[in-house]
Amino acid sequence: GMELLQTTIKKIPQFLKKNGLYAVRGLGISAVPRKDGLNDIKLFVQRDTAAAALPLWKGLVAGDDTRLKGLDLLPNDTVLVRLSNADPKSLWKFVRPTVVEFGSIATVASFDGALTAAEQVLGMKVGSLIDSLGSEGFVSIQLSKTEMIKLPSPGEAGTTSMPSPSVLIGIAVNDDSLLDVVNKQLKNPDGDGWKIPVTTKEVGGATLMSVNIPVPAPFPVQPTYCVVSGYFLLGLNQKVVEDAVLASTKKTGLIADAEFKKAFDGLPMENSGVVYVSPRLAKTFDRVMKQAMASSGQSKDQNELSEYITSRMFGQLGDAPHAMVIQNQQGGLLIRGTSSMNGQQAIASLGVAPIGMLAAIAVPAFVKARTSARSAACMNNLRMLRDAKMMWALDEGKREDDVPTLDDLAPYIDDVSRLKCPKQGTYTINSVSVDPTCSEPTHKLR
Repeated sequence: GMELLQTTIKKIPQFLKKNGLYAVRGLGISAVPRKDGLNDIKLFVQRDTAAAALPLWKGLVAGDDTRLKGLDLLPNDTVLVRLSNADPKSLWKFVRPTVVEFGSIATVASFDGALTAAEQVLGMKVGSLIDSLGSEGFVSIQLSKTEMIKLPSPGEAGTTSMPSPSVLIGIAVNDDSLLDVVNKQLKNPDGDGWKIPVTTKEVGGATLMSVNIPVPAPFPVQPTYCVVSGYFLLGLNQKVVEDAVLASTKKTGLIADAEFKKAFDGLPMENSGVVYVSPRLAKTFDRVMKQAMASSGQSKDQNELSEYITSRMFGQLGDAPHAMVIQNQQGGLLIRGTSSMNGQQAIASLGVAPIGMLAAIAVPAFVKARTSARSAACMNNLRMLRDAKMMWALDEGKREDDVPTLDDLAPYIDDVSRLKCPKQGTYTINSVSVDPTCSEPTHKLR
């Protein structure tokens, strides 16, 4: 075992060098202030010229600069997008050799077995499916400009409102292989219909297929997919996919938005990747988080911590969009754009933004669930006090207006010391005929 480990460790440097990880020769970041309050950001990663075609760079980072077609599919209400032309085929060519290089005979056999099982489910070879994919893809978030939703809010503060959110994912495809695989999973094996309810809708020459499975959520959820303009699209709901199709056919999507056009004015639109964050995202996130925390019943210190996290995530975006392009040049990668952030913050934000938006949607529901759990725990304590009081009255022959002490009820409760309100409320036992109460007003027996 130790000999195998030592052999593996010795292989790693040469393996990583062969695949391009050691190709980086330098790194530089600059942020130059502009008169409009924004910064011109530049990040250059110097790299060996030959490494551009190696799997780790071409498969994970970027391909050749071009006009990315995915931009035409983004709906007008897109507030965040990360678009890239990294090549999945190059990455796939890297995967199995990696397993063979470092895995034992059993590991390789297990990997090949998993591939065989996957191919039986898919109805085609995994390699063939990956070969059917193009060299573009994007992940995006939308916030409706016209529709609002209400998120559950804890306590007595009502609800938290925000623009209706959605998610749209796009993968460039060379044919219908991916579409056929998805359809195969949803249809009955004998081909006589759908085993999961699916409805179809024709929009702009594309057939939208929507999976109708009830999902308890405060915003519309109806997974929908289609192929249009050489892209396989998967959306959180039917509307976002419909908007994407219409954006492609009518050219009314994000690329026609005045804010987007101004943000990318002067930046090369032949590139290897695009990052865009609208200030609407930061403002929505900040408002939703503050509303949720204000009604959560948290302590002052907890609220201050929440506000700090919020400001760290989006506080630097300000009122201006965050727009960056990635260029795959001969000597390395050049990332450039405009932002109210400084250089370091701009680069760090590329990974934070999607997580932040998901948090904006999820946190209020989490806070609500936590508050409900606290209330349920307190009500359970009140029920135990009430039941113990009834048993005490029967055993001791007490009247309805008699009031027991906690010591009187101790023999009827497993552990009196555990009867504590999660929100530090105090209990009043009351008389036999009156339910016990908690000083926390939201904790009441029902």
